[in-house]
Amino acid sequence: MAGTHSPASEKILFHKRIKNVQKRLTGPNEIPDSFILSWTRYPQLQWGHSREDLVNMHVLFMTDDRDRYIDKLFARLRWMAK
Repeated sequence: MAGTHSPASEKILFHKRIKNVQKRLTGPNEIPDSFILSWTRYPQLQWGHSREDLVNMHVLFMTDDRDRYIDKLFARLRWMAK
């Protein structure tokens, strides 16, 4: 991920684009979303964004946050379902 993508790449911005799909869905329980689970360590990215900024962009770091990234993903999904 470090060499091929940036914060402006389609892959990273997909979490925003998927919301256009949500508008077309009719069921109240359908909440599409996307997350990037990255093996790249946060310091290697050097994108000029804080770790929290990237979490808000739905980028989670599996290596750096090994014991919490799944909890963060589900917490974000629960928050969005409210």
